[in-house]
Amino acid sequence: MRDGFLVPPRAVSVPLKFQREGIRYDDLAEEDKDQWDALEWDDDGNVPNRVEAEAVNKWLFNKDTVDKVLKHLMTRGMAVAGGDRLGKTIVFAKNQAHAEFIAERFNANYPHYKGEFARVITFKTEYAQSLIDSFSAKDKAPHIALSVDMLDTGIDIPEVVNLVFFKLVRSKTKFWQMLGRGTRLCPDLFGPGRDKNFFCVFDYCQNLEYFSQDIPAIEGALGAPLGKRLFNARLELIGELDKALAEGQRDALGEQRAPPHGPPDSVTRYERKSPRCCIARWPP
Repeated sequence: MRDGFLVPPRAVSVPLKFQREGIRYDDLAEEDKDQWDALEWDDDGNVPNRVEAEAVNKWLFNKDTVDKVLKHLMTRGMAVAGGDRLGKTIVFAKNQAHAEFIAERFNANYPHYKGEFARVITFKTEYAQSLIDSFSAKDKAPHIALSVDMLDTGIDIPEVVNLVFFKLVRSKTKFWQMLGRGTRLCPDLFGPGRDKNFFCVFDYCQNLEYFSQDIPAIEGALGAPLGKRLFNARLELIGELDKALAEGQRDALGEQRAPPHGPPDSVTRYERKSPRCCIARWPP
């Protein structure tokens, strides 16, 4: 990376405490408590009051969890196309069922993408290579690849700018291979002369902590979409125009004075016709 052949990662803060810090029994919803009680956590059948995130990861892939992860990704992920579209993203899912569930929840939350934006790409996926080819195209869907092992290694897609660790990784070699999916250089990704300088890592399962990786965090937002920036610019322009018009009115509506050569009983009257002008009328 120091030689400029690869780009470094930047960590995005993850808000899901129940994944990162474990959960407490009392914090669960009633239906989740029933599922919790059905688990056999030790030989005596005792259910602990608290388990670490590794144990939670075995079963806590519910709708609320996945919805929060997807919302966080869509909100905080690095975007392209002037900030209007999430950049190419790989989500490392736990297994096939998990990947399919994530795809299901994405389509439920973002139906306007019509099932094309996020796709499952695994060894069990029909026409997987065709999907990989489409994912590798800069402006072509899918833009989110939900992977189980298939994209962990050996795939070089320079446009990838977001990696989502939604699974536990305990092999250091595999962890570095997965992290390497985002390190490829990509010139002009964000426009002429605007190269890819880093990629984002969303780690929901404490993999960075497990491997003692102190990746610099991203401070603040990654930038508003182009449409929002243009809208805000228009609002600022309208505000400046209103301010200029108001100042012009005050100048035009200054002290009312009789004309120096007019009759002494003449009266100057001003009639406001529009925000842009004031017209003085004289009596006959």
